[in-house]
Amino acid sequence: MTTMPAGPVIEVPAATPSQVEAPAGYRGVWEECSACHRDFLVSTPQGAQGTGLAIDVPCPHCRSSRSEVAVLVSDKPVFVQATQRSWVGWQARGVRRAVREARTNLRIGTYKTVWRAKALVGLSKSVDSKSERSPK
Repeated sequence: MTTMPAGPVIEVPAATPSQVEAPAGYRGVWEECSACHRDFLVSTPQGAQGTGLAIDVPCPHCRSSRSEVAVLVSDKPVFVQATQRSWVGWQARGVRRAVREARTNLRIGTYKTVWRAKALVGLSKSVDSKSERSPK
């Protein structure tokens, strides 16, 4: 779903992660590009009321991918600010991301193995057994 907000999307010059922040009156949302895996901040206007829209914001790094962001209808612009890191900084971030994904996959695999072992031994509820609340 792509709709256009009342305000334009403005790209702000890149800054280091510690310097990137949302302007006053804006809510910052960190997004990660699915193509280049780099992060950027999307600052949307804050408001107590209004109609919500979903807009596509291009990645300020590679411009090949778009992220969908929810915003309120406003005349104020949406700001996009890229993070600026050294080559080593981007590589370290990529390694941390890969370790995080591997740890998550290992945890999911462990839970699946335990669940299957319990089902094999009969320690978990099987599909055939009816619960007390199910109709007879």
